[in-house]
Amino acid sequence: MLELVILTGLSGAGKTKALSIFNDNGYYAIDNVPLDMFTAIIETSSKPSSGVSKLVLSIDVRTRGIENAYKVIDKEKTRYNARVVYLECDKEVLINRFKESRRIHPRGVVIGDAIDEEITMLAPIREFADVIIDTSDYSPHDLQSRLQTWVERDNRAEFQIVVQSFGFKYGSPRDSDMLMDVRFLRNPYFVPELRGFSGQNSDVSAYIQQDDFYRPFMTQLFAMLDLLVPRYINEMKSSFTLSIGCTGGRHRSVHVAESVGTHLADLGYNCLVKHMDMDRTSDSTSTSDSGVSSVV
Repeated sequence: MLELVILTGLSGAGKTKALSIFNDNGYYAIDNVPLDMFTAIIETSSKPSSGVSKLVLSIDVRTRGIENAYKVIDKEKTRYNARVVYLECDKEVLINRFKESRRIHPRGVVIGDAIDEEITMLAPIREFADVIIDTSDYSPHDLQSRLQTWVERDNRAEFQIVVQSFGFKYGSPRDSDMLMDVRFLRNPYFVPELRGFSGQNSDVSAYIQQDDFYRPFMTQLFAMLDLLVPRYINEMKSSFTLSIGCTGGRHRSVHVAESVGTHLADLGYNCLVKHMDMDRTSDSTSTSDSGVSSVV
């Protein structure tokens, strides 16, 4: 599968430098691609005989037909899972950059008006961006450092997800990026023959899943994570911690955490499942099926 990046953004925001960074990292880089050649270049590059595995195409207001570029980008994001990198910058900073370089803006000699026009023209494309980088306070080295991190990483394999269960009675974890309360689910603690087991036990799991709210909740939870985790990756975070809590951290939160971990692992993410309070209960005469923590 061709790894495709579409690079775009405001004139003076650093696209030339960004394109060279992609090129240095093994991307076949093409600047100012005519829109009517866009699809043909991608299709040719995607053939095994092309020898191209990574391609970055740069477009901006110089590109012929730029007003319709968002339609092409939408198509290629669907066909090739293309990622769009959009560079922008504060207007006053851009004005100073053009004055210092004595360059003429592609949209005209009145720099302020030209920038305003460009922002309007590129607004539909910006909506498709997977990552937006504001270079207002960036030196060329800063931009290189941020893009280098982004292009070098195998997004899913290197991004660390921690899913941890806990009990609210012992306090909420402080290291959470997201916290989910599952105390609304039916509680196996009140079933004597289940109380001593954890959420890793098959009978406990079956009991929890009989709750009418369980499957709609899990469907929505999975959908939310499917939406959000890629955004965390594209923002170049190195990890994401989801904390799932019930009253004692032994039954409901454990089962849900295990299910979430399995779901994320099936999608190819590097996921660690931890159970912080699973064995803290005083009546644990029977222990869990598979230990305190598991790597999924």
